Parts: sequence; C-alpha cells; structure tokens
Amino acid sequence: MRDGLPLNALQAFNRAARAGSFAAAVQELGVTPTAISQHIRLLEDRFGTQVFLRRANGVELTDFGRELFPRVAGAFSERTEAAAHLKTSVSRPQAVLSVIASVGELWLLPRLADLADRAGVRIIGENQNPI
Repeated sequence: MRDGLPLNALQAFNRAARAGSFAAAVQELGVTPTAISQHIRLLEDRFGTQVFLRRANGVELTDFGRELFPRVAGAFSERTEAAAHLKTSVSRPQAVLSVIASVGELWLLPRLADLADRAGVRIIGENQNPI
C-alpha cells in the first residue's frame, strides 16, 4: 500500500459504510454508481484486501472494513468540526477601541461589561494583545 490515500475514495468508503449501500453513497455524494465502485476498488487495491462484501440488497463491511471505518469516520468528523470552528472564528466581528485610561475605566468599561454579559463581547486590557 502506498502512502497518501485518495480523499475521494475515502469519502466514498465512509458514505457507503455508513449507509450500508453504494446507492446511498451515490445519492449523498452526487456522483455516478461507477464512480463509487471505482473509488472502492481503488481503496481495495491500495490495501490489498476487500473492504466490502457485495450483497444483492447492499454492502457489508469485511473485518478489515469494520476496522477501517471508525478511523475514516473519525477523521471526516474531525475535518467537519475543524471547518465549522474555523468558519465561526473567522466570521466573528472584531473591533479594537483605544481610549485614555480614565475614559476607559470610568465610562467605557462599565458599559462594555453590561454588553459583554448580554452579547458575548470579550474585553482585553491595554497590556494584552487583541486577537
């Protein structure tokens, strides 16, 4: 087996294993049945063993496929979570206010503290780097 398994083949395996059917993977991924079959065949060639037993009413994971599936599913789950986290962290609006100490301490901070409780505003002191 070579390093660097093809992402599309792993995704086809993940969807087919989760659904128990190549037809369901076709629907989820929006590709042809031939594409799913080729991706699975590519994985099986790379691993040198079958990952599915083909049945008339769907597919069933082999012992190797059952061992592989949680790892692949976990990797895709982490990828999805990371993308969601990055999307929300990038889309958060940010503002930096710079005021003299007396205005900040006596007027601005009391108002921002109330806003922070209601809207999730993060207050950073002058000696900290804003993010």
